[in-house]
Amino acid sequence: RRICYPAAPALLVLSVGTFVLFSQWNKDPAATTVSRQKDFENIKPGTKKALLTLADGRKIELDQNKQGIIAEDGNNTIQQSHPGSLYYSENTGNFSFKSKIPQNTLEVPRSGEYSVTLNDGTIVWLNATSSLRFPLQFSASERRVSLSGEAYFKVAKDAARPFIVEVNDMEVRALGTEFNITAYPEDSRMSAALVEGTISVSRHEKEELLKPGKVAELSESGDIQVKEADIEEVTAWKNGEFVFHNTPLFDIMNQFARWYDIEVGYPDGIPSINFT
Repeated sequence: RRICYPAAPALLVLSVGTFVLFSQWNKDPAATTVSRQKDFENIKPGTKKALLTLADGRKIELDQNKQGIIAEDGNNTIQQSHPGSLYYSENTGNFSFKSKIPQNTLEVPRSGEYSVTLNDGTIVWLNATSSLRFPLQFSASERRVSLSGEAYFKVAKDAARPFIVEVNDMEVRALGTEFNITAYPEDSRMSAALVEGTISVSRHEKEELLKPGKVAELSESGDIQVKEADIEEVTAWKNGEFVFHNTPLFDIMNQFARWYDIEVGYPDGIPSINFT
């Protein structure tokens, strides 16, 4: 990923800020400069990788080099024709599940990303440290999946069956639309931003209807707050970019930690600094 324009000023500020902070935290910053430089050189960007768990418990490690049919599960053929992208093609035969419909889980680790096309045509892009649990066949009344982390959804239109994303104790419901959900445990907020179409966001008995360009955030008190969304910043990760508009340092470093698989420490507390 790259830091979006204006990249040079942003990198300069981050570099100077990082040096100043490290200097404050270390009694002898000059002595650690060489070792820190070596540490930075070992930091590599993320790649296309994930772990797919099938209904029978089989686990398949995925990367961008795998091609063709990955596996068959139920009546579904799971294949990969593009790097980092799974495709579920539904068999024309009838499903006959005696109990609950089997589920698959796609897990993306740190420094990874992946996408999956579900058998209804919905495309889901998963960011680093995220997982999606989904059925091999959707029911006749709804299409329901569970998310942890962050994902961008491009939902296939189906007026008879709403698409529902469970995230913690919140639900995002759509028919055919595009939206981004962020729900990392380590972040200070959980949010759903609408890019196109209409979605409803509900928690317990509270529900909010969103229009394009709006974001619903779950506050610490449990209330759903609807605000203007910064769509460029929200969807930047899907386009291989980092975009920050007056973003707190803590949120920025959380993104870096997930994508570059690094640990970030704040010996003297988290500085109240925002970056654009």
